[in-house]
Amino acid sequence: MARCIVTFVAAILLATGVQAQTRQSEQMAYRVKDQAFNHSQVEGISHFITDRLGSRLAASKQKMRAEQLVTDTLKGFGFDNVHTEFASEFTKGGWDNEKTMWQ
Repeated sequence: MARCIVTFVAAILLATGVQAQTRQSEQMAYRVKDQAFNHSQVEGISHFITDRLGSRLAASKQKMRAEQLVTDTLKGFGFDNVHTEFASEFTKGGWDNEKTMWQ
């Protein structure tokens, strides 16, 4: 009995998954490939994350600087609702790793 139920549920899931998929035109596939291969910003973004932002300790100047740089970059990309949110206050004070601070 349990095997029948599992088979039935699997069949339902497969059927709904097949209906949810749509085939895109070849023109759309070429547009996506062109964007990826000729206009990609992955290298620049990864450079920004690793080299410009650098290390970011909680409640440090680098963290606040990194938040501002990310906010400015996202606004530069054209995003409208860019803002930072704080999960909680860091009541222990803060610290800065001055060896890796980028001015």
